[in-house]
Amino acid sequence: MKTGEDKMKNDGKSGNTSRIVGSLVAGAAVGLAAGILLAPEKGKKTRAKLMDDAKDLTNKLKDKANDFKDKASNFKDQASDHIEEKANEIKDKANDLKDKASDGIDAVTANLKSS
Repeated sequence: MKTGEDKMKNDGKSGNTSRIVGSLVAGAAVGLAAGILLAPEKGKKTRAKLMDDAKDLTNKLKDKANDFKDKASNFKDQASDHIEEKANEIKDKANDLKDKASDGIDAVTANLKSS
């Protein structure tokens, strides 16, 4: 079972993967644009191809941005849940210590009164 810390480590790895994929997409776009510009076609066709490819690339980038946004939101939710869980554990332990201290004080007080 993965702990919150393991999940956070994995999210860092997926961030690196996203950067690599983004770089590959950008490189492919540059290569594609260069290929189209150097292709022996009429200017009108070349411009139309560039526009279509630019729209496709824009859509891909929007999808990547939405994926990143979703991952960031999930990470935030997981982190919040983890923090809330740990805060509740600490609060419970503090209450237990308070109760034990109160019981100890009551026992000492009772001993002093009976002496």
